[in-house]
Amino acid sequence: MHALLAIPRFRILILVSALVYGSHAMHDAFAVIRWSDAGIGTSAISFLWSEAVAAEVFVFFVVGPALIDRFGVRGAATFAAAAGIIRWLIAGVTTSILLLSLIQPLHGLTFALLHLACMRMMRAFVPQGRPPPPKRFMRSVQASLRLR
Repeated sequence: MHALLAIPRFRILILVSALVYGSHAMHDAFAVIRWSDAGIGTSAISFLWSEAVAAEVFVFFVVGPALIDRFGVRGAATFAAAAGIIRWLIAGVTTSILLLSLIQPLHGLTFALLHLACMRMMRAFVPQGRPPPPKRFMRSVQASLRLR
């Protein structure tokens, strides 16, 4: 892990992804509360969440890999961060169901596209044939759980 932290591009990746995913945590924790307080019904809230999840799946399996191939990892990560900024600029000032339904698909870019970009970048940083430290950690946790 120390070798990865010594790579400036890896540290930038960690910073950018922490900021974008931190915004997701904030959104996920408080969006329903805000929307409910604004009088948005549970059916509309369910639709908004479903729209975001559908966009995420669409980006993961359909457009995400093509966007990374076309714009590169850095371009894709920048695009994902920009989508997050746009989403927050609008979501922060409105509870209009129409506007929220227009920006919810940006979740696919801010989450899935950034995730795909991070995985591609990790592949470039970690020597082939050797799982990255997070995967090694997860394998050890899984192995210890099987022993119980």
